[in-house]
Amino acid sequence: MKNKFFISLFILLSSLAFSQSALKVNSIEFKASYFKYRGVLLDVRTPSEFAEGHIENARNLDFSASAFEAEIDKLDKEQTVFLYCAIGVRSTKAANLLRKKGFKHVFDLDGGYSDLIKVGMKSVK
Repeated sequence: MKNKFFISLFILLSSLAFSQSALKVNSIEFKASYFKYRGVLLDVRTPSEFAEGHIENARNLDFSASAFEAEIDKLDKEQTVFLYCAIGVRSTKAANLLRKKGFKHVFDLDGGYSDLIKVGMKSVK
């Protein structure tokens, strides 16, 4: 009886933790989900990184900019958001912030911009 309680509690806490976190996906899953759901694609690198090349149709919101949170607040929280950066650190931080702000559908690339190029997402300058 005691074991069933702890197992049920673990399952409940795990599901709550998952529901409050962004979905971390590899580049193949990211690409497939982006083309399936067609949400907003956010590149959270710096403007100079973005200018060197970015995924077609991506919008640049620099995670390190002071206006980052204000720009996020302008987005529709019901819309699916896809985040990427150079290696995955900034996008993870951004994804956690979006989830805290109430965004329900957030995909965070486990990897970076170059991984998206490798799976055939179109890069533009």
